[in-house]
Amino acid sequence: MKLESHPHFHALSTVIDYVVEHYTRQPSLERMASIAGMEASVFQKAFTDWVGISPKRFVQVFTRQHALRLLTAGESSFETMMQTGLSSSSRLHDLMLATDGLSPAQMRRLGEGSTIAWGVVNTHLGATFTACVLENSKVKALCRLEFGHDVTVIEQGLSKLQKDWPAATLLRNDAAVKPTALLALNEESRAQVPLQIRGTAMHPIRQRRELWRDCPSAGQAQSLARGGHCCGRQSCECINPLPPRHPAQRCAGRLCLGVITQSGDIGA
Repeated sequence: MKLESHPHFHALSTVIDYVVEHYTRQPSLERMASIAGMEASVFQKAFTDWVGISPKRFVQVFTRQHALRLLTAGESSFETMMQTGLSSSSRLHDLMLATDGLSPAQMRRLGEGSTIAWGVVNTHLGATFTACVLENSKVKALCRLEFGHDVTVIEQGLSKLQKDWPAATLLRNDAAVKPTALLALNEESRAQVPLQIRGTAMHPIRQRRELWRDCPSAGQAQSLARGGHCCGRQSCECINPLPPRHPAQRCAGRLCLGVITQSGDIGA
């Protein structure tokens, strides 16, 4: 079934556009449901089923990206709170800890005083570059996952980690990060692992927005986007469209979902 033919497509599309433009208003579930013309409970389920994350989480993703840009540019927590529409500094603090494992102050210092352990873990998706924020020598939060070949995944993952947090202490410790990586990729556990999911730039022929359903299984990626197909590569970059019946080789399951817009707020 094409995405446009789903009964909730236009309602969800309208809400997504609204959040992209007005996330600093921190719209409530009731406000978004009203825009969609749906009951709050019905909207919550429809949005989560089709987008892959809850409406609240969707707003948080944009808020986090905006806050991160401000904090790493040297803005204070108060100014960041005001510009992102959050109601208090404590909400900003909780949001950044939940998504990145770092406090606003640590982000403003580009990771100074923080220790991030990284390593390569063999999972059912292949070589997985994993990075975790440490606190008292224990894993505090997962802050990065990269998929690829053994050599390239280390080079790319470490390069991005150094770029994001140049002042942090980076230590390789495969054993320390392995349990967290396996937990995050074990769908059956349904564990609440703090994780910021980032996409890549879209192919120029794509439409402004694409909604990806959960890939049903490895080797069977299903696209519900307009004219687009999941590339099925280990990195799940979904840049180059493949023929409709091209077999997806590896799929990241729930990591392959999300809403990707033309804005820079979600993307590498």
